[in-house]
Amino acid sequence: MKTFCLLLALLASGGPSFREAVLFFTGAGVLEELDESEMEKYRQLAAHPLDLNHAGRVRLLASGLLTPYQVASLLDWREESGDILSY
Repeated sequence: MKTFCLLLALLASGGPSFREAVLFFTGAGVLEELDESEMEKYRQLAAHPLDLNHAGRVRLLASGLLTPYQVASLLDWREESGDILSY
């Protein structure tokens, strides 16, 4: 979870680390390997970060950043422990 939160922070920064975060999430070697629609998805995430404490199952899955298992684990954590306060 710590790595995920750090990478979300990188996405939100929009600087050189934006490129690094996109490459990490996609597994691509260079950004040129990605099509424009995929890059737009990550630009949208950078402009409108995903709120892990309030996003529902559908929004978390639609982000493409988490597997169904990770989403279920996150939702279980929020139900049992409350909001995520820090990474």
